[in-house]
Amino acid sequence: MKKNKISIKDIAAAAGTSTTTVSFILNGKADHKVSPALIEKVLRIIEEKNYRPSSLAQSLRTGKTNTIALLVEDISNPFFSGIARLIEERAAKSGYKIVYSSTENNPEKTSTLLDFFQEKQVDGYIISPPDGALEDILKLKNKNIPVVLFDRHFAETNMNHVVVDNRLSSQTAIKHVINNGFKNVGCITLNSHQTQMAGRLQGYNDAIEQAGLKKYILNIDYKAGENERMVIEMAKFYKANPSMNALFFCTNYLAILGLEAMQRSNLKVGKDFAVVCFDEHDLFRLYSPPITVIAQPLAEIAENAFAILLNEMENQSNIKRVEMIEIPATLIIRQSTSNFSNFSITGSVF
Repeated sequence: MKKNKISIKDIAAAAGTSTTTVSFILNGKADHKVSPALIEKVLRIIEEKNYRPSSLAQSLRTGKTNTIALLVEDISNPFFSGIARLIEERAAKSGYKIVYSSTENNPEKTSTLLDFFQEKQVDGYIISPPDGALEDILKLKNKNIPVVLFDRHFAETNMNHVVVDNRLSSQTAIKHVINNGFKNVGCITLNSHQTQMAGRLQGYNDAIEQAGLKKYILNIDYKAGENERMVIEMAKFYKANPSMNALFFCTNYLAILGLEAMQRSNLKVGKDFAVVCFDEHDLFRLYSPPITVIAQPLAEIAENAFAILLNEMENQSNIKRVEMIEIPATLIIRQSTSNFSNFSITGSVF
């Protein structure tokens, strides 16, 4: 037989007090208004009856839901799933739960998701924003709803954000490739105005210009579900530039598609191209030869993003300092950028 759910009225009746007093005790607001003996009695009854307050009722009393919305580009991408797991772990320690969603870099979907989460009255947002989402995110900021951006931000506004130094990290990686003897370095990036993509392309341009070398750039229009089109575009890019002997991929998913395009074109890493990619992926460690990557510090990004948001959510003052954090990334050098004479190809994952 199903037990009747215990209510705050039942607790009050058992303790011989009012529901208001029980509510004060539950929310830590009893102070000097309630005797220590009554507080102890109410807490004992709550434990005996295994009372669990309704999350909806609790949010109505406190104005908080203890939930945070995390909007990422693609939760299946190891970078974003890794960040999500770390933020979830950190949030749990502070009594918050995370609700996730993928925007697919679609501003319309992002707008719909933000409306949905506002209806659910989440306490704050951690967002990797797509192009075109600024207006909707500014609406949150103008309502004094805590927001932290990560991975990318809006250069024209002052908003909390945590990013890596995309420009310097990319420049360092390209210099490494050039110093290993590769003088015809191509760059495959997204046709995007996002700050992280702009920084990576600028880092490539800086290194190539400083070395006085020729640029080879492919800007790809990314759309979910159009992998075949992108693979074909990359294969055409390889064929149109036979002098290229190295490639810089500005995201891990572009690199995976680029490796497929190489396979179709009978080209090999370590024989036809040196390869470096921005962002780690398990495939890159397992590939033969292993792929050199620019690895982002996931734990540091997650910790900083959550710490900024937590401070905003729990800071009752209307005066809030904007936090803009830029973290160094790490170049992990593997065989894909070694001089071709230093190793031989023994096989391929694909």
